[in-house]
Formats: sequence, structure tokens, C-alpha cells
Amino acid sequence: MRILKIVLKKILIGSGFTVLTLIYLFFIFWIENFHYLGSEFPYLFIFLLPPLIIGRISRRTMKKTIMRWLIPFMSAFVTYVIIVVSYSGLMRLWGWFGDLGISILLFGAASLLMFYTGWFFKNSTKLIKKWGVSAISLIVIFTTILQFYIPNYSNYYYIGEGVLTYIPQNLNDKSYQEVFDILCTYLDKKYPYFKYKHIDWEKVKKEAQDELRKLKTDEHFHNVIIEMLSHLQDPHVQVYTPAMKKGYKKYASLGARFASIDGKLIVLETYSKSTAEKIGLRPGMEIIKLKGKPIAEALAEVSDKQMNLKRGSKRDKRFGDLHRFYRLISGSEGDKISISYVDADGIESTVNEKLIKLDWKRSKPISYKRLKQGFGYIKISYMAVDLLAFVPAFDKALESLWDSDGLIIDIRGNPGGAIVLSDQILGRFTDYKVWYGGIINSERKYAPLIVVPRHPIYKKHIVILIDERCGSAADFFSYAASHINRIKLVGRPTRGVVSSPSKTMILPGNAKVQLVASGLSDKIGNYVVEWVGVQPDVLIPYSIEDIRSSIDRDLIKAIDILKKKSL
Repeated sequence: MRILKIVLKKILIGSGFTVLTLIYLFFIFWIENFHYLGSEFPYLFIFLLPPLIIGRISRRTMKKTIMRWLIPFMSAFVTYVIIVVSYSGLMRLWGWFGDLGISILLFGAASLLMFYTGWFFKNSTKLIKKWGVSAISLIVIFTTILQFYIPNYSNYYYIGEGVLTYIPQNLNDKSYQEVFDILCTYLDKKYPYFKYKHIDWEKVKKEAQDELRKLKTDEHFHNVIIEMLSHLQDPHVQVYTPAMKKGYKKYASLGARFASIDGKLIVLETYSKSTAEKIGLRPGMEIIKLKGKPIAEALAEVSDKQMNLKRGSKRDKRFGDLHRFYRLISGSEGDKISISYVDADGIESTVNEKLIKLDWKRSKPISYKRLKQGFGYIKISYMAVDLLAFVPAFDKALESLWDSDGLIIDIRGNPGGAIVLSDQILGRFTDYKVWYGGIINSERKYAPLIVVPRHPIYKKHIVILIDERCGSAADFFSYAASHINRIKLVGRPTRGVVSSPSKTMILPGNAKVQLVASGLSDKIGNYVVEWVGVQPDVLIPYSIEDIRSSIDRDLIKAIDILKKKSL
């Protein structure tokens, strides 16, 4: 029995050390990320509770208790250092110590103070001994909760609005009318762009309300919601129905990328093992007919429904024809497509072929190399939502190119991801805080967006390549970069999709709707970038001749800029 008690005691102590180690590991990760978001240390107080409680309940001497308490803290610290070095290299580690070393020491001092407070209460009068720790714990918890209501970057956007995206509100058991009312009430209160986009929302709701009276099936209800939300013309506002999920499994497309150049629909690139490659499409070819109809006639027949576009809007003028064309060349695997094109010699060809389902394999988010001109080149394919590896991968790439004469960061084609991480990347290029704008909603709740220096700072010139496919976090990244002096943007305006996903609802019939509650604004609260994109410092229009010759004019210009800056 005695042996069993000893074993159980050892297990309990070991479990306690493990839990404390994980708590402090999370704490170190927490303070690093939120420091580099310009929020200092939100909710830091909650991490002061463990030493307070340990000091109060320990039966050992003060010296032994402190030593035992330091074991999980130091274990967490060493583990984090190993993780940082393995993912990022030594450069990030030294910078991390420089940026956060004093703050961690201050937290250590505060923790010791809390430990001694707990110890003092244990040896005090009966009343203080009984209620002292409870009173301070309640104060700490209250202070932590109070921070959730301070409208700054971390607690408003990421903890308040942003996290709600991952907590869906299940409305499956409610009537169509109830669901419609809940959805509209949320948008009425939260959606930021009604005035900005000149949307007559009351009229849109009334038309949808009229359709509700005719509903007979879940599918019909889904279509009403899709039609209503399409008026927002917001790619972040999405409806996913069971029918769509079935369609995605069979989804296939022509497998090429296009651009509208001087009124012509030109092939930019074709994907490997695609229908486009099989039928002989090559960069620089012009598409003139689809299904036997001239392109203009075929596009005119495409409905606005489910496209998040309205004819004549700013967004339609930028992307309308291309979006409609992509819809026309997409379908299910095995569907036949008829397409006519003209090659570089002016020879017209018409082909009929079945659509092939491509086996997409996502590449690494970050790759890098050294150009022969002596400049570093980093490609960021997407802003990976990876809190452990994404920023460290960038740091490791930058460390390898640290001695380069200048840096090119290529985010062309980047669909987005997490701005909580993309802003940290830019922290390597400024030695002072850059307040570049904010997240704001229709309630005028404003959360400032700040690029915070991450030492060491790369102090040579940087060119970022952008294009019309950069959206979401890539839009934020480009906009933030435009406020940093040593950075130049080269290419074409970004996509302009900066509303922030904030809420998911599950509708009757198991459809999901994703809504947004805020958007990007400048420092005085005016909405920016949505629809119009981020404008480059140097505009490089597409050229048919460059496309046919495989000339990367964006990259050539970036190298030219860096050459002049390095002289």
C-alpha cells in the first residue's frame, strides 16, 4: 500500500511538471507572437496564477519549492529554443533574445513575486490564509477577461472576431424564416461594405424575403441565400452546400491561366497533365471561340448568380470577363469542351476534348535562391496558416540570403492565409513600428494593424512582386509593405479581397455559410483595397510578346531597381 502511494505520488508530481511545462511552453509562444503583432502581452496576467498557487500549497521549504517550480519553466524555455533553432536557424534566436529578453526577465520577477505572495498567505493569519489567494486569483482572472473588451489588434480581431470563424453556429433545427432573420441581423450589424460598395441592402433583403414564401426544399432555400449574398460581391462570403461538395469531388477545368490584354483573351500558362496542355495551348495564344460561339457572345450568356459579381461594378470591370470565362471552361471530369484559338503565326485551330481532373499537389509555402546578379529571391506561394513553421521558414531563407545585395520577394499568385504571420515577415525590414491601417467594422470598432520590428533587421532594399491573383492576407501583406520605406512594389494591382471572415453558420440541409464582420481601413478609418487592390509603385502591364517569349518582365524590373539602389 505504501509503495502504491509512493508510485501515485510520483505520477502526480510528474503529471504536474508536464502540465506546467506545457503551460509555460504555450506562454513563451504566446508572448512572442503577440509582441510582434504590436499588442505587447495581452492576457499575460493569467500566467501568473501557477506560481501564486504553488507558493500557497507547497509543503516544502521555500528554496526547494522555487527550484522545483523552475524545472518546468526552464524545460519549456529550452524546448522552445530548440524548436526556434531547428526551424529558423540562429539568426532568429539572437533577435528573439534581443526583442523579448528583458520582458521575459520582468515576467520571471513578477512570477517570483506571486510565488512569495502565495507563500506569505500560507503563513499569515487564518483569514488571509483562507481567502488571500482566492481574492488575488479573481482579480487576475477579471483583469484578463477585461482585456477582451479593449479594442486593440490582438483581442478584438484575433480573439474576438477572428476566432469565431472556427466556432460555427448550428441553425439546422430552425425554420427558414428564423435562419434568414439571424443571418440578416448579423450582416445588418456587422458587414462593413454596404455604403462602400453602394449596395441597396434593404432592397436585396426584401427580394429574398419574397422568395422565402415560395420555398419547398432546402436546396431552394440555399439558392435564395446564395443569390442574396452574391449582391455583396465579396469572395470571403461563401455558401457551401451538399450539392457543391459532391461537385467538388468531380470538379475539372481546362487547366490554364489567362489574362485579358488589349481586349484579347490570352493564355498565360498551362498546367502539367491538363486538358489545356493536351490540346496544345501555349502561352501567348489567343482564345477566340468557346463552344462554337465568339468569346464575347459566350461570356454574355453567363449568369451573375453564384459569381459574387454584378455587371458594371468596379469588381466586374476588373475581373468579370475572366471569372465568367473560368466558369465556362470548368465542369465535371469527362465533360466535353470545344475551344478555338489562334497561335503566334495567326493560324486558327478548333479542338474538342474532355476535361481532365487535375491532381493538385500543394508546394512548400516558401522557397528561395540566390540570383546570378547577387540578389536574394524568396518565393512565398501562400501565407500558410502554420504558427510553428511558416515564419521560421522565412527566417531561415532570409538568413541564407543575408549577405545578398538586395532582396526580391515574389508573392505573385499568393491566395492568402494568415495576416498574423505575414505581418511578422515584414518586421524583418523595419527598425521602427509601422502603423499601416486597421481592422474596422460597421460598428466602427477599430483594431490597429502594426508591423513590429523583428531583430536583426535586413537593411538593404527590397522589391516585392505582386499581381492580380494576390488576395486576402497577400493583399494585407502588400498594403502593409507599401508603408515601409525600403520596399518597392512591382507588377500589377492585387485582387482586392480584404474583408475578414468572422462567423460560420450551419443552415438547414447542412449547408455552411461564411460571413465577414470587418475590413481593412487606413489609419483614419476609411476602407481601402477591397475591390481596387493594392497599387504597385511600378506598374508592369502584361505583354503578349513577353508571354510568348517567356520573359518575366516583373523580375527584370525588380533586378534593375535593386541594381540602381545598390550603386
